Amino acid sequence: MPNSVFFAPGGIAFHAGPLDRPSHGCIHLTEEDSALVFDRLPVGAEVEVDR
Repeated sequence: MPNSVFFAPGGIAFHAGPLDRPSHGCIHLTEEDSALVFDRLPVGAEVEVDR
């Protein structure tokens, strides 16, 4: 999982992945967006996911 940023128990992460296929709990991002999150989200940052 390229550019994985784990944010919840159970291995839930933001990472690069196909946007047209569902994930098994993670949030797929484009390669470019996943690289931005991976590089810029500070360790310990609070993450809120809203549907």
